[in-house]
Order: sequence, then C-alpha cells, then structure tokens
Amino acid sequence: MKKLIALYVLCTSCVLFGQTKFEKGYFITTKGNKVECLIKNEDWIGIPDRIEYKLDVNSKVNSMGKENLTKVHIVDKILLERHEVLIERYSKNLDELSISRLIKPKKESLLLKVIADGKAKLLKYDFKGVQYFFYELNSNINSLEYKLYKTSKGYLGRNLNYQKILKDKLNCSNKNLKSNIKYKEKSLVNYFIDYNSCSDSSTEVYSQEIKKGKFNIRGKISLGKSKFKNNQYQFVYKIGSEIEYVLPFNNSKWSVFFEPTFQSYSNNEGITIGSITFIGVSGGVYSVPRYYDGEVSYKSIELPFGARHYFYLNDNNKLFANGGFIVDWALTDYLITNPNDLLPISTTVNYFLGFGYEINKRYSIEFRFNTPRTISSINERGSSTSDYTNFSFKLGYNFL
Repeated sequence: MKKLIALYVLCTSCVLFGQTKFEKGYFITTKGNKVECLIKNEDWIGIPDRIEYKLDVNSKVNSMGKENLTKVHIVDKILLERHEVLIERYSKNLDELSISRLIKPKKESLLLKVIADGKAKLLKYDFKGVQYFFYELNSNINSLEYKLYKTSKGYLGRNLNYQKILKDKLNCSNKNLKSNIKYKEKSLVNYFIDYNSCSDSSTEVYSQEIKKGKFNIRGKISLGKSKFKNNQYQFVYKIGSEIEYVLPFNNSKWSVFFEPTFQSYSNNEGITIGSITFIGVSGGVYSVPRYYDGEVSYKSIELPFGARHYFYLNDNNKLFANGGFIVDWALTDYLITNPNDLLPISTTVNYFLGFGYEINKRYSIEFRFNTPRTISSINERGSSTSDYTNFSFKLGYNFL
C-alpha cells in the first residue's frame, strides 16, 4: 500500500511539473522594477498570494509574493494593479454584520483586478467570498460603495450608494444609461462599456463573471482483482456510471464526482475471517485464524465520492488524478451460505486513489486502487472481521 501511494504521489508530482502553462506578460515590483517574463496563469478567482514566473521558456521557475507587486499583466487576459483605496470590509454572515448603514472605510494598499479598462476603469477586490468594486476616472480611484448590514429588526439590509455614484460621477449627457445596476461584475462591466462608448473611448474587458461549471456523465466498466485477507486474488468485473461536475475556476482543472458501481465477488475457497483464541495445556493463550468452508459471495453497490484534478496536455487530451471515499451498500445478506456457517455481512467506508488518461474529451482509462475495506460479521461464534482489497482498470465513455 505504501509503495502504491508513493508511486501515485511521484506520478502526480511529475505531471504537475510538466503541465504548467506560462504565458507572456510582465510585472512591476514595489521598487519600480519592470520584469518582462512568462507568468503562470492559474485562472485565479481572487487575488493570488504570489505569482510564479520564468524569464524565458528554458529558465527555472521563480515566485514573487503579492506584497512585493504593484502591477501584473498577462497579455490580453489578466491585469492586476496596486492602489490605495478606502474600503470597509464586511461579512456575508448576518450574525457578523454591523448594525450601522453608514460606510466607515479605512485606507488600505491593495492589489486589485482590472475588469474593464477605458476612460473609466472598473476594478475588483475579492476577500472571503465578498466582492468590492472600485472605479478609476481621471487618475482618481474611488469605491463603488456597497455594504451589507443588519437592520434594527435583525434583517439583512443593503446600502446601495454605488448607484448614486454611477449616476453622479459616470453619467452620459448624450445617452441615458441604465439605472438600478446590480452590484455584480457582469452588470457593472456592461455599464462601464456603455459609459466609455458614450465618451468616445473603447473598453478592454479582462474578465467577466465566473464561468459556469460543466456536467459530464460517463458509463464505466472495469476489470480488476479482489481478495479477502488470506485468500487468493479473484478477477472481478464492475459496471457503473459517473456524474462529474467540473468546477468553473482554475482553468477547469478541478472537479467533483459521484460514481455508483455494481461489483460482484465470489470464490469456492471458503474464507478466513477473524480468529479463535484458546488456552493451551501449558496455560498459554493462543490465537489461530478462523476458517469458514463454503462458497463466498459478496455483491454490493459501491458509492464513491471524490475529487479530481486534470493536467492538460492539449485542448483534447489530459491526464488526471483523483481520490475520495467509498460508501458500500451490500446486496448480499451473508458472505457464506453454508447452512452451518451463515455469516451476516456489514461493511465500512474505505478510500481510493486513481490516475488515468482522457482522450478526445470522450474516452478514458484509469488505474484505481481501493484501500482495504473492513468486512464485519456477527454470528453465534462471535464477531469477526476481514479486509477486502481491490484494484482495477476502468474504461469510461463520456456521453456529454
């Protein structure tokens, strides 16, 4: 088991090292130094704590913390800028909100994400799931003021002062711009595009609302080997399906999935499960394996829940690694149906590791190893347990 985990970690690390994607850009440090380089694009949701970069394709990977950066630009994709802004941080948790509607900001130096760049610039800062928006006009940067607070009756209130700011500071004499703009990235971007257009200025949009995730539904078949402790491995076939949700960030490299699978194991060897303890003639305590004779039959529905990480080789092919836990629903009441040795069955949760390859966004092959699952049985002879181990190769087909 330890050797397999070590191999898994080694393969994953090698793939992680080889699949990083660096794109042309530059950054400026707090000391004013501009560095032209290749920057690793992680498709960040918020502001990264640090960036990784290479001076050229063949150079080593370096990193720079956000506290040392005043600007980061990945050409045509991402623009981060440091500004001194007035901000009042708040929580989405009602119990943690202020009871004051008034905004009482403090000055902070923050690295902000530029969302729309033109005569008027829209910027964003993410912190603990809360988005704060700012605008820059004529080289002056100000907050689009918005705040959640708790009313005197304990309800959720909203200070929508940003709507007045848009009307007063970013209006257009030649065109009626939309009112009642939502405090959402997409809605604000559209407003800034309209304002800049009215001001005879183009708008470069660096980011839009977070992409939607994607569902995949796969059919799965597998061939592998399983065994109970002290038994020989037996070939086992499995058939199932997988529902996967690809998360809408980090370049769609992460997903979660649920994979109900039918599995069936049988042998004619009998089974060694638990042990018998006795006192010998000399007074010593001895323990020997307890053997049950008869046909062993174990059928169940496995319910794996897991997380998966993709390593893109190109637009159509990718490697992946996944892991998670398995809840097992036994379909057989007894491990052995010998009338003299009925063994009722109960199972525990176990875990799995896997890595594989997806081809043309449609076909997949995976090696999967399940950690030993404890099988328990209680009958008139007492309580007994045994470990059930399985590894397999899985073939998949994506229907979506």
